[in-house]
Amino acid sequence: MSDTYLYSINRVINIDNSTTSKRAVIGTNANQIYSNLEDTAITSQCRIIGGTWTDDLVVNNIVCHPSSEDASYISGQTNNILNIASDGNVVNMKGSNINITSIEDNSITNINGKTLNMGENDSITTIKNNEITITTAGQESITTINGKTLNMGENGVTGTAVTLYGKTINMGEQDTTTILHSETIKFNDNTDGTRVLIENGISGNSKYYTSGATYNSGSGDVTYGALIEIGNGVNSTPQDTTAHINLQASKITINAEDTLNLSTKAFGLGTPSDPAYFELDNNTSNIQIGANGLQTLTMHGSNINIGESNGTVKIFGNVEMYSEGSNIFTNTLIEETSAFHIHNTGTKTALTVIQDNSVSGVGHNLVEFYTQENQDRTPFRIDDVGRVGMGVDTSVDLKAWLHINRNDPDISSALPDDLLLIEDTDNDATPFIIKKEGDVGIGTDVPRYKLDVWSGTSSLNGQQNDAGNINAKGIAFRDVVYIKQNHTNRIMYALGNKLYTHPAGDFTHSCVTGFTFTWNKNDVAYANTDNSGVDPLLPPNNDGTFVFRMTCKLHIAGNDGHVAFRRFEIFVNPQNNVADFNKEMPAHVTIADMFDSAYDHYEFPVEPLVKKISTDTCQLQIKWKLRNTTGGITMPTTSRAYLDVEFFGHENIGDVRAEPLNAYDIVNDGELTPVV
Repeated sequence: MSDTYLYSINRVINIDNSTTSKRAVIGTNANQIYSNLEDTAITSQCRIIGGTWTDDLVVNNIVCHPSSEDASYISGQTNNILNIASDGNVVNMKGSNINITSIEDNSITNINGKTLNMGENDSITTIKNNEITITTAGQESITTINGKTLNMGENGVTGTAVTLYGKTINMGEQDTTTILHSETIKFNDNTDGTRVLIENGISGNSKYYTSGATYNSGSGDVTYGALIEIGNGVNSTPQDTTAHINLQASKITINAEDTLNLSTKAFGLGTPSDPAYFELDNNTSNIQIGANGLQTLTMHGSNINIGESNGTVKIFGNVEMYSEGSNIFTNTLIEETSAFHIHNTGTKTALTVIQDNSVSGVGHNLVEFYTQENQDRTPFRIDDVGRVGMGVDTSVDLKAWLHINRNDPDISSALPDDLLLIEDTDNDATPFIIKKEGDVGIGTDVPRYKLDVWSGTSSLNGQQNDAGNINAKGIAFRDVVYIKQNHTNRIMYALGNKLYTHPAGDFTHSCVTGFTFTWNKNDVAYANTDNSGVDPLLPPNNDGTFVFRMTCKLHIAGNDGHVAFRRFEIFVNPQNNVADFNKEMPAHVTIADMFDSAYDHYEFPVEPLVKKISTDTCQLQIKWKLRNTTGGITMPTTSRAYLDVEFFGHENIGDVRAEPLNAYDIVNDGELTPVV
């Protein structure tokens, strides 16, 4: 090619003005410049041959020499190679978007360097290729890839392979995100089943696993660090999922000091042949713990929460709760719900509580309930033997199987605070009630006495009332009745259960009806607290002032319809002191206001008798017999005697027991034969 000196400067700068490309060549060798202009494979507009030096170079594209270019006139050049910097230099590539990739299939892009930095903070670095190798050029080198977001490999492209080689490989940095996309991710893919081991902070010699089971260690000690083990061999079983991590080992330990988060729709333990004992399923919002083969489930923790607000917790099967030195609390913050709710649909008993522990030989309460205002007493308590207490001070032992104490100043007197209310219908107007003052009402909720009994809805003789019901007919005392007032005892006795038989034509022997009275001072309930409790039978109190009175009424009914009646008052001085006035109990027996009514077949042969039996016992005897005033032969063959006695005297005489006396005095000598 001929020189065009108009466009050539000393033959080192040549501008080709003869073609349409208008190529410019800069170099130190004129022959190379002319050869370059003759090379039709070169398409660059400006070329500098032999190298150049500039502080800043701004270009649109940087490409390699193409394979079709003539490289014979430049020594040491190999086409299709792009060299950036030389050994030992630092190359920084910064930009919002930097692409390092190849344009041909099966090409290889190598980036080597002692220190290679790709990307910067808040930037995106994209490396695309079918095969990318990031490695180090020598031993003990460091390859660091930093970036806020680092993507390696392609998503959804078959055959993509990303290989990272290096003595030390750091992926990501703090507060960054590292994403690995792949069909399969393998760590140390050896066919001998080598485990994956990641350790940090090992001082001294290194420690590692080989052949899946052997643990080799140096002489150094572990100062700090973390250990991750995944698997104990190679799994050759094909998987039925697109992404699968298989952990197989005789023992797998996961320790997270702060927090362990498992974010998954389903988390299962077990195999299809061995049912899962634990499952977390986000699709159905279901958590299952235990299966048919599960025998024991243990949950340890200082604080264990089950369920949430407005939720329902169901427990099937036998439930046992042990405190083991700590307390079991049930708390609720929702006003509309119950803190503890049992709904039994299958078992015979909804709730069974067994207290079987003792501390230092002292039993403890089975159940205790408290309210916020009453911490010094339990509104409801069941002690270790089964006694029930309501409102009793916590420091006081229960004194009855049902012990109720209303004495609590924290309760307003305006509230319904009676001790006990029993109704047989809703809003019963005739209940059984014990008021807070201790008054008892039967048939009324407003008793005006210590015992106030109403029977306004009852009918006499057990007949139906207007409502068609047979209700209570009043009060029935089936034992001796005591009335205690102002240091006196009023005691009422009655009998009438014996049937007397009369031999035909027997008008001689007497029948005897009465009571055997015995007084006992061992357990006397006095009417007033100011009673001194003196013994009237011992000096100096046996002065004759403890006389008691008995009001007696007797009637006799025969089987022929005839009756007899005797009424009298008898006074007895219960003394047994022979020293003073030779008085011997019973002494000074006086009978007054005696009235008899006998008709035809009955008579009273002698006056009533009070006879001493022992020091604290006397016997009331009323004798009666048959008589024939009409001369007829029809006489009663059987009779019944009815006797009621009202004892009235000083309470110091004691509690008086009365045994019915029904007997025969066959020869009228005082020797009595009991009526059978």
